[in-house]
Amino acid sequence: MEEIVSYIIKKLVKKQDMVEITSKIDGKYTVINVKADKDDLGRIIGKNGKTINSIRTIVKSLSSKSDNKFIIKVGE
Repeated sequence: MEEIVSYIIKKLVKKQDMVEITSKIDGKYTVINVKADKDDLGRIIGKNGKTINSIRTIVKSLSSKSDNKFIIKVGE
């Protein structure tokens, strides 16, 4: 799932080399941390959070058959 999030995020931002995506398993959740350049955070989050919510919806639909749940966090 980390690869899919990475692909989508890197297509959105201008500074692709500054994108860092890591994941950590926390119980039944997998937390995917997205770090990017300060100028690109607006592109990732989108107006009123619509872009990041769309990414979360894609991840949720792709992981619906597995028992593992994913949380996506965006930061600097």
